[in-house]
Amino acid sequence: MLGKPLGAGPLCGGRSLSFAWMSYGADYGSEDVAVGDFDGDGAADLAVVNIASNNVSVLLNRDDGTFNPAVNYGAGVNPESPVVGDFDGDSNLDIAVVSLSGTPSLSVLLGHGDGTFQSSIDQNAGERAHSAAVGDFNGDLQLDLAVANYDFNTVSILIGNGNGTFQFPFSYGVGLTPAYLTLGDFDGDLKVDLAVANLNSSNVSVLLGSGDGTFETTVNYPTGAGPYGIAVADFNGDGSLDLVTANVFGNSVSVLLGNGDGSFGSARDYGVGLNPGAVAVGMLDGDGIPDVVATNFNSHVVSVLRGNGNGTLQRAVDYGTDLFPSGVAVGDLNGDGKSDIAATNFIGTVNVLLNQGQLGALLDDFNRPNGALGPLWAGGQARGYRIVEQHLDVGRGGAIYWAGSVFGADQEACVTFVGVDPDGPLQSVMLKVQQGGWRNGAIVISHDARSGRIIVATYGPWLRRTVRATFDATLRAGDQLGARSLNDGTVQVYVNGVLIGEASAGTFFIDKSGRIGLRFAIANGALLDDFAGGTILP
Repeated sequence: MLGKPLGAGPLCGGRSLSFAWMSYGADYGSEDVAVGDFDGDGAADLAVVNIASNNVSVLLNRDDGTFNPAVNYGAGVNPESPVVGDFDGDSNLDIAVVSLSGTPSLSVLLGHGDGTFQSSIDQNAGERAHSAAVGDFNGDLQLDLAVANYDFNTVSILIGNGNGTFQFPFSYGVGLTPAYLTLGDFDGDLKVDLAVANLNSSNVSVLLGSGDGTFETTVNYPTGAGPYGIAVADFNGDGSLDLVTANVFGNSVSVLLGNGDGSFGSARDYGVGLNPGAVAVGMLDGDGIPDVVATNFNSHVVSVLRGNGNGTLQRAVDYGTDLFPSGVAVGDLNGDGKSDIAATNFIGTVNVLLNQGQLGALLDDFNRPNGALGPLWAGGQARGYRIVEQHLDVGRGGAIYWAGSVFGADQEACVTFVGVDPDGPLQSVMLKVQQGGWRNGAIVISHDARSGRIIVATYGPWLRRTVRATFDATLRAGDQLGARSLNDGTVQVYVNGVLIGEASAGTFFIDKSGRIGLRFAIANGALLDDFAGGTILP
């Protein structure tokens, strides 16, 4: 089935993403997930840690983004946070898992290179170990581990021996209840630094690496309430790494922009779902700008927040999961060059969301020579519109319809205003236009510039006009008017991608398909750009 955005709106050139959604069994208490090629076939496989089942589920990729049934390997008591790396130098990927309740608290499963693993090698990693991160902290080309000790407010450092075992841990104090951690070069000295999200002190601790396996004094930076997951990326393109946290108490993610010297600016928060736990970063829409994915444990969705490239994020779009999503990873799971999502659910499943690209493709950017509108559009009054300097000039107005297709019972349309007629009473997008034109049935979402309102009205059959709702909104040059009509008769109205209200279109439009289009009346000076829309994929 296809992952459906919940409450997402048409964004006119910044379209909602679509995902093909699948669910696979793991084991009860699926807590977190990591991605790696465990059998050497070039396809990304999954390792899922199951905290309530004391094991790790390995799901091998069939090379097309679908997965074989899980094979389980024992891994300590209450295992959490799988991490992947070649810990013994044999060029095969291994899995390390820390245990929240067990002693010893670290289990390493050495890989054979064919997708199977040896029985775990166990040793101590710290007390109440909750998560781990992998890096070379001392420059000896062997992988080391950093471990967050949940109830002891410390981070343990384990230097790797290169044979799958680690030296005795030594620790650094951090904030209260460290949950997850991440690594990166935060100060540009080519040495690995460490950042940890502290659940009960609502901050992140940053420890700059010295390059010899030791770290400098902890510096704390405030976040939203209850940071749990943490990830790193360059969100503003300045070459310095930034941080993002998932805030389980604040129902938000926080972005902290790095200054390039190891310090970070003030957090900026963005709303997501209920009790977000894990967070990951990937370039989901192919624009080269990092996007953010967060799991929301109590609203049963993953939130996707697309990056703008200047350090800010767009409004969250939610995609459904199984119950109680907990962990998340991003990677190309089917080899098509697009980043996909894997999310674990505490009920014992892992959802794979294969990236299908952007919904509601741009239909007309009007970038063609001045003159007639052309064959892409139909309507008895289409001659009142014309192309002027790569925009749509309304001229005398009237109703026009996209000629390329009749769209389904879930559909959307939007347009960008380059110029708004301040005296125009009817500057509209139309949905579900019936055979014969709007007089026989249509949903018309109109901006009335004189009153500063958006009016949702239905027409037909038999020319009957019914106003369904009005919302206060004044559009200006550069604003986008969008609407979505669902198969149950609901109409959603958006300005600049933000939902401003909903209405019922009445029973006539339930399960109705139709055309989409534009309708203007007495709108001298109105200029339009980027008409987009289509069927919303189920």
